[in-house]
Amino acid sequence: MVEIFRQRMNFTIKYLELNYQESVGFISSNGSIGGSLKMLEENTIDLAANSRSIMQHPMRNLQYVHFLCPIRLVFVVPFNYFANRYKMVFFHAYSLQMYLTNIAMAVLIPSLLLVLMRRDFSVPAYVKESFRILAIVFACSVALPRNTRHRLVLMGLMFYSIVAYSAWQGITIVQLNQDDEKLRNIQTLEELAQTDLDLKAIVTFGNAIRGKAWNGSDVRGRIAARLDVQWTPSNISIIPEVADNRTTAVPIIEYFVEVVRSRYFDSVRKRSKVYFIHEPFIEYLTAMALPKNSPLFPTIRRLTMSCLENGIVNFQLSLIRHKGVLLQIAQNRNRTLRDEPPARKVNLFNMRFVFYVYLVMNGGAILVFFFELAYHRHQKKRTTLRRNRRRARARRSSIIWPYIE
Repeated sequence: MVEIFRQRMNFTIKYLELNYQESVGFISSNGSIGGSLKMLEENTIDLAANSRSIMQHPMRNLQYVHFLCPIRLVFVVPFNYFANRYKMVFFHAYSLQMYLTNIAMAVLIPSLLLVLMRRDFSVPAYVKESFRILAIVFACSVALPRNTRHRLVLMGLMFYSIVAYSAWQGITIVQLNQDDEKLRNIQTLEELAQTDLDLKAIVTFGNAIRGKAWNGSDVRGRIAARLDVQWTPSNISIIPEVADNRTTAVPIIEYFVEVVRSRYFDSVRKRSKVYFIHEPFIEYLTAMALPKNSPLFPTIRRLTMSCLENGIVNFQLSLIRHKGVLLQIAQNRNRTLRDEPPARKVNLFNMRFVFYVYLVMNGGAILVFFFELAYHRHQKKRTTLRRNRRRARARRSSIIWPYIE
């Protein structure tokens, strides 16, 4: 946009090195003005749009171009600040659901078994069956009853425990992988206010934060009261205290979140050193400023609005083209590939050995279970055969042969 101004209006441009400080109007502690306010007093045109805060300062030689841009500040904090907070979590939500489901089955199914066995309700029998089912659903070895229907129900529970226990544990690990980042990092401004981090802000944001009337009971008001304004032009000198020293939290513009995340990347751990609180801290408006009664004001405002309109139109057209390309890719994929989405891969790291051992144990339990069925069937046949032989012997010994002389 500034380059378009230079071409259309034929003037030279001087780029200031301390762009954050010079493009923002502020008043220093001794009462002198600086930044954009000083430039306006000297009748210098400031073309650094989208980057100055509107200060409530009585300036007779000041007017703004009809263009306002919202600036939203979010806090950048150290990554994994609560490194040991996961130790305070006894049961994960999905593990608790698994245990509650198993206990509910152990409480409800015995009544069904008593109905199948056609027995009158008795507390000892109910407690016995409850503990038997609880042992089965938690993959413990128990003796099966002799009743066929009763045994079939418990066999179904055994298969449930073998299959469902692995599924429950897999879901728990997936959810732990998802929630680990939320568990160990600062998520809200309330959590930030409860920490011992030093809250610092550059002069650009400090004046905008201090100039607002805060509610003392609001968490933002408590954070603003603790904020230490640094007389530095940019966050480049403060953010290393967040990433390396892990003692500071700094507000930055939300637009620059990904830039800061990638700049402070830990190549060893393959992750960023900083984390961002998504809850916004403050939002204020910015605008381009010009000296009052400047003859260039109509031209600059017309060029600004033209650039904005063309930019918005081009942006929307690019979105439409992008969606068209994505639609073509999706159509080609549906014609050539499967419709099923790819399965999500979870990296278990050292936990994979535990899963391998668990799968081997489940396989061994299944083999032992089938061996037990075959063994009991064989024993039943032998017992039946012995009983038949015993009856045959008793029948032969009881026959009385009459002798006729």
